[in-house]
Amino acid sequence: MVSRWSRGIFVGASILIGCFYGLVGHAVMPDNIHGTTCPMVKVEVERLPDMNVPRAGHSMFYVNGEMVVVGGHTTGFIPTATAEYYRDGEWHLLQTVYAHDDGFGLVLQSGKILIAGGHERHLGIGQTFPVEMYHPATHAFDGFGCLDHKRAMASGVELDSGKVMVVGNWYGDDAIELFDGNKQFTHVKDVTIPRSYPFVFRTAVNDALVVGGAGTRGEQIKSDIVDRLRGEPLRIPLLEEWHPICDWKLPNPDYFIGNEATGDFSYLFPVQNDDGQVAIALVRNGEFSLLHTDCPVPMESTWGRIRYFANIIVDRHAKRGYLVGLGENDGEHSMKYVLSIDYDKKDAAQLTLYYTDKLPGYEFNIAIDAIGDMVVSGGSMHDNFKPSPAVYLLHFGNHTQGKETPFSFHGFLSYIPWGVAGIALLLLLAYGWHRYRKSRLGEEMETIADPTVEAMPHQTDPTTYAVLMESICQLMDERQLFLNSDLKVSDLAAELKTNSRYVSDCIKQGKNVTFKQFVNGYRIEYAKQLMRQNPDVKLSVVGLKSGFSTEMTFYRTFKASMGMTPKEWVSLLQHG
Repeated sequence: MVSRWSRGIFVGASILIGCFYGLVGHAVMPDNIHGTTCPMVKVEVERLPDMNVPRAGHSMFYVNGEMVVVGGHTTGFIPTATAEYYRDGEWHLLQTVYAHDDGFGLVLQSGKILIAGGHERHLGIGQTFPVEMYHPATHAFDGFGCLDHKRAMASGVELDSGKVMVVGNWYGDDAIELFDGNKQFTHVKDVTIPRSYPFVFRTAVNDALVVGGAGTRGEQIKSDIVDRLRGEPLRIPLLEEWHPICDWKLPNPDYFIGNEATGDFSYLFPVQNDDGQVAIALVRNGEFSLLHTDCPVPMESTWGRIRYFANIIVDRHAKRGYLVGLGENDGEHSMKYVLSIDYDKKDAAQLTLYYTDKLPGYEFNIAIDAIGDMVVSGGSMHDNFKPSPAVYLLHFGNHTQGKETPFSFHGFLSYIPWGVAGIALLLLLAYGWHRYRKSRLGEEMETIADPTVEAMPHQTDPTTYAVLMESICQLMDERQLFLNSDLKVSDLAAELKTNSRYVSDCIKQGKNVTFKQFVNGYRIEYAKQLMRQNPDVKLSVVGLKSGFSTEMTFYRTFKASMGMTPKEWVSLLQHG
């Protein structure tokens, strides 16, 4: 029997730990009751190779499995008639037909990119007519026509008819025009309010609304009137109080969260009231409302105020939107903030504020890759004459980082429920531990695939782990399961007729690596074999054939393991 003294110690410790749990738990949990706390996560940042050309005011896309940057201006505030795509661990320079500094770009349903307009001269002066098409499969640009209005800082959206609606301008007349999908751009109507980089929201198969927070000279627009492609302008009551954020926008907006197949035309965009508070607005088939979130959009962090800008960029696969911000007074090197909006939640969208260390760059461009990571490129460094060639990768795809939040108090009494919850949790854990020890022996009797092992003894038994490890390696060698880019530890456990925990623990003890590192080791060796047998094969093909989900993941993993890129490894192989 447990002595009274021991029980007293246990209860006393439970109360103390419970109160501590209450304090800490209250500080680190999203505060839905008080609505004041948003979780914070430091995101892992990786420096990718620099672009060949320093640039700002450019467009950026992820198409055909590659990152592509187009146009912008380079050192000296000079428009550049160049583009680049990222493959085999480096940026490859291309020549465009025209220069597009602050032009607009739009990925069409065909997979091609329509690029148009931009400044006519150095220093961001004037606007242009030229239009061209980028063909990702051949990395070729085709100049084929001109806009009806010469434009810079315009926006566009493709309609179901295949036509493209274009609107917006900078220091020039604004109007709505349509591209017929072939060569012709035609004026449709003048707009009620001229705008630069406006938001364009489809409301039906061939109709759209035009909303903006900035005029053609960058001035703040506070208006509840929006223009329409078809029909008269509309008055939107929500926009009387909440105004679209008036700051520079991404030239290739992707804020659509709906489903065209079901007629759901839904979008997210950031708005701000006169007090400076930012919120997320939802537009669904022309109806405007504020998105219900589990906490308010945080306007400051532990390190100071946050200034959000641009539009929300959406990862539709993950059902998550991202709103980018900067440390308000950080200067040339600033903390980058990314507000993650998990919008497909039943009760309320879940907000998480990610942050980086201080990085150079301002007015950079962003795009989301195939696995949900964010690529950040270029920027003006607060000086349009000295843009940056830097490229960073923000690892959002796996969401494995731990969560942190600024500590906040609401009074000692508010922690009592958490303290009680902590005590209850500890008592439950104690009971669970007792039950666990009773059932442990039965659980450890699960069989594994190797017929020489009748049952799984205690997990620290080195003999059993050696047999299981041999079975795992034999399965990987003979069946090459690692070639499946979606391979999970549960898949391997199912093949061995055991459970995932045994497999994971066995790999950790036997190889001193995680399951992911273990599998990637096989993939790297397979990739090396492919490159030895055929040194001329495209390295992007090698990565996919070896089981990596994307080319970027292949390069990142290979370099981390081998200390050099695949291209450098092949070169060493050929000349060594």
